[in-house]
Amino acid sequence: MPHISLTRPSPNTWLLTLSSPPNNLLSASALQDLSEALNVVEYEWLARSPTSSASSTQLKKEDNAKKANIKGAGAGALVLTGEGRSFSAGIDHLALFQLAKQGGDPDSFFPKVFDPVLWRLMTFPLYTVAAINGHAIAAGMILALACDHRIMTSGKGFLSMNEITLGTTLPSSFVSVLSTAFPSRRDLRDTVAGKRWVQNDLLKLGLVDEVSAPGELLKRSVEIGQQEGVKVALGNWGRIKSAIHSRTYPQSPARPPVSPQDSAIIRRPAQPGEAPTGGDESQTEDEKRRKALMDMEGVDKLETGRWREAVGIGLMEVEVWLKSA
Repeated sequence: MPHISLTRPSPNTWLLTLSSPPNNLLSASALQDLSEALNVVEYEWLARSPTSSASSTQLKKEDNAKKANIKGAGAGALVLTGEGRSFSAGIDHLALFQLAKQGGDPDSFFPKVFDPVLWRLMTFPLYTVAAINGHAIAAGMILALACDHRIMTSGKGFLSMNEITLGTTLPSSFVSVLSTAFPSRRDLRDTVAGKRWVQNDLLKLGLVDEVSAPGELLKRSVEIGQQEGVKVALGNWGRIKSAIHSRTYPQSPARPPVSPQDSAIIRRPAQPGEAPTGGDESQTEDEKRRKALMDMEGVDKLETGRWREAVGIGLMEVEVWLKSA
């Protein structure tokens, strides 16, 4: 996964680092890597979670010490951060511009590529912590807001929506997330008008839970993950979040929960020498299933079509805006 670094700083905590220069822009391939990384994390958590292998009767038979160990084994947290000075500067509009020049349809990017990953993060079964290490702009801000807990660096950084500056519109998924995050009409207006929200503002609004020194940000985020991650041990955290978010995000992509089998298939490449079974003889059964899963995620490729006015921005405008951030 070239756009994502996945590590495990503690037994119950996984760290996903966006590493897609410049400024961790979110292209289709970067979002595909993020989706696959989430599959890996969920699979590894499920593989060691007691709720996936032990019945309630079995758990009751354990002594208190063993119960505590089992509860710890079911705990899990995901920390999401960015590499360098930015959390994420948002969608890679230059890639969308090039796609449009080639006859592609940028309008399909959000419903087919970004939104399924956003919904996956919003309803992820582990406790999610956004370690906001710098600027979180547009789609980067939306990803941060999709997490359960947000810790922001005390260094240089802000949260901002830049669509008004770039001349683009807001996808419906962004509108849903922002309307929930900013119940105040004035704050919502200022946000979509491009206000750069800094640490003190975000703390007052409750959109950032705490601020940490740059050198302590990841350490503190992992601590929060370990502390709060025990709450997901029974395996119902994702379903609770899904019930909450479905009220404000009714257009959520219909995607069944990932199973360990699906995650394992997505994670590993097709094995050489596997016998093809039916259909296209050039693909094994696992390869076909993997492609079907990636199609379901909506990150395989963009549909062809005409370029629409909503993405009618120049290359120089985007470059200038990114430099000013």
